[in-house]
Amino acid sequence: MAIDLTTRWPILANWKFFFTLGLPLVLLPLLLVDDTMEINGKIEQTTKFRCAYVILLMAIYWMVEAIPLAITSFLPVILFPLFGVVSTANVSINYMKETNMMFVGGLIIALAVEYSSLHKRIALRVMLLIGSSPIRIMLGIMLTTMFLSMWISNTATTAMMVPIVLAVLEELNKTKFSDRKVSVASTYSYRLNGVGANGIVNTAKPGQVEVDVPNDQVSVKEIPFSKPIFLTAIAYSSNIGGTGSITGTAVNMILKARISENPEEESFRKQQKLMYLFATAYSSNIGGTGVVTGTAPNLIAFQLLKEVDITQGGKSLDLTFATWMAYNVPTMILNVLVAWGYLIFLYFGVPDWLAFWKKNKSKEQKVLEKNREKSVRRMLQNEYENLGTMSFHEIAVGILFFTVVMLWLFREPRFMPGWGDLVDAVEVEDSTAAMMVVFLLFIIPKDPGFLFGRKQKVSGTLLDWKYVQSGLPWGVVLLMGGGFAISDAAEKSHLSDWIGLQLNNLGSLPDAVILIIVMIMTAAVTEVASNAACANVIIPILISLSQRLGYHPLYLTFPAAISCSFAFMLPVATPPNAIVYAAAGDDMRIIDMVKAGAFLNISCIIVCFCMHLTYGNLLFNFGGYTTENVTTLHSTIL
Repeated sequence: MAIDLTTRWPILANWKFFFTLGLPLVLLPLLLVDDTMEINGKIEQTTKFRCAYVILLMAIYWMVEAIPLAITSFLPVILFPLFGVVSTANVSINYMKETNMMFVGGLIIALAVEYSSLHKRIALRVMLLIGSSPIRIMLGIMLTTMFLSMWISNTATTAMMVPIVLAVLEELNKTKFSDRKVSVASTYSYRLNGVGANGIVNTAKPGQVEVDVPNDQVSVKEIPFSKPIFLTAIAYSSNIGGTGSITGTAVNMILKARISENPEEESFRKQQKLMYLFATAYSSNIGGTGVVTGTAPNLIAFQLLKEVDITQGGKSLDLTFATWMAYNVPTMILNVLVAWGYLIFLYFGVPDWLAFWKKNKSKEQKVLEKNREKSVRRMLQNEYENLGTMSFHEIAVGILFFTVVMLWLFREPRFMPGWGDLVDAVEVEDSTAAMMVVFLLFIIPKDPGFLFGRKQKVSGTLLDWKYVQSGLPWGVVLLMGGGFAISDAAEKSHLSDWIGLQLNNLGSLPDAVILIIVMIMTAAVTEVASNAACANVIIPILISLSQRLGYHPLYLTFPAAISCSFAFMLPVATPPNAIVYAAAGDDMRIIDMVKAGAFLNISCIIVCFCMHLTYGNLLFNFGGYTTENVTTLHSTIL
C-alpha cells in the first residue's frame, strides 16, 4: 500500500519552497574557489566560477522545475551583474537576439495557420490521400503530424491530431466489431388459432438482424379482418417478452457480446489505441527537428553557431535555414519511417506486417479490409466536408506561409545569389522575412468582400492579436534568451575555456565514440529536463569542446541539438507525450511509454549518428575543418 508522505509530514508538500532557498546555499562553495587562470601566458583573475555558480543553479532549477522555467531564465539579469560577470545592458541584449525574433515570427505565422484551420484541412486531406487501411492510416497520421510539427509547435500539432486519431480508432473498432457475426441458437414460435410459425435468427450485426420465417406455415385466410391487430399484438408482445433473458432477442445477444468482448479483442483494441497515440506523439517530436524553427533547441544551436566561423572563408557550407533542412529532413523522414515500422512490429506483430505487403489475400480478408477502409474513409470525408469549401482566409494564410518558407530558403541558397544579396550595406537575416509576413497577417482582411461592394459586417484580418496573446508561448522565448545569456557569460568569464581544458582528455578517444557519448547523454538528460533547457546548457559546452579538440563546430553540436528532441520514454519529457498520455486514460501506463520509447530513443540516435557521419560529412566536410594552431583531418569521421 502506497504511503502519502505529505500527510505524515505536511512540510514535504511545500518542498519547492525549501529546495529553492536551500540550493543557492549548497552551491556557495563555488564562489570561494580561486578564480585565477592562465590566459595568453599570464595569470589573470577571472569570473568563471561565479558564472559556473549561476549556470549550475539555473540548470538544477530547470531540471526539477522548482520555479517556472521562464522565471528561472531571468536569473542572469539578476546575478551576472551582481557577481561582476556581465553588465545588465549586455545581459539583456541576449533576450531578443535575431534568432528570437525569427522564432517569434515563426510562432505567429504558425498561429495564423491554426486560426484559419488550414492545418486541419491539410491533415484530413493527406490522410484521405494515403489510404484507409489501419497501417496506412497510421503512416498518414505520422507523416501529417511530422509535416505540421515542422512548422507549428509540436504541442499544437499533437493537440489537433489527437481528436482525429481517436475518431479514426472509434471507426476502426466499430467496423471490426460489425464484421463479427453473432450466432443465436434461440428458436421462437407463436401459435395463432391453431396456426403456428417458427423462426430462427440466423445471424445478427449491429443494425441488421436476419430472420427466416417460413411463409407457408401462416394461413392468412384463417385470420381475415383481425390480421393487422393480431400481428401487431404478436409483434409487440414478442418484442417485450424478448427483454426477459439474454437469449430473448438478437439485440440482447449483441449487447451481451459487446459487454463481454473476448479478452483478445479487448487487448487488440487497447494495443491499437496505444500504437496510434504513440505514433502521433513520436512523429510530432521527430518532426520538430526538420527545420530551424521547428523547436527551441534548433534555434538555440542555430544562434550559438552563428558566432563561430563555420565556412572558413567559403571552404564549407554555412548553417542556414536551407542547409539545416537539407541536412535534417532526410534524417527526420528516416526516423519517422523507422518509428512507423517499429510500432507495427511492437503492437501488430510480424503476421500483420507481412500481411500488409502481401498481394494475394483471401476473399474474406479483402472484404474485411474494404469494409474498414470504407468506414474510416467515410468518417474522414465527413470531417473534411464539414470544413466547407476552402475560404479566402485559408488560401491567403497558405500563400503567406508558402512565401515565408521560400524567403527563408532563398535568402542565401548558396547555389545561386539569394534575395538577401540585394542589400549590400547591411546583412539581412531570416527574421526580416518572418516579420514582413507577420505584418501582412494583420493587414489583409480574411473576407475581402467589402472591396467588391458586397454589404457585410466589418471584416477581421487574417490573424487576431488576442488570439496571438493567448497562444504564443512567451515562456519559450524567455527560456531561449536565458540560454543565450549564460552562453555569452560563459565566454566572457572564460568558463568555456576552462571547461575545454578539463575535457581535453577526451581527445584520446576516437571521434565517433565521443559523438555517440554526447548523443546518448543528451537524449538521457532531455527525458527529465526541458529540451530547451538541455540545449542551453549542453550546446555551449560542446562548442567549447569542439574548439579545444579541433573539431568542426557542427560535428558535436548538430547531433546534440537534434538529440534534444529524442524524448520518447516519459510523459513529462515533452508536451506531446503528456497529451497522448492524458488522452489514453486508463489504457496507457507509464511503463507502456517506457517500453515503446526506449527502443525508439536508441534507433533515432543510431539513424542520426550514421547519417551524420556519412551524409552530414558530405554536406559540411567535417574532416577538413581547421582551427587556430590546430590542423586536423579526422580520419575516423570519414
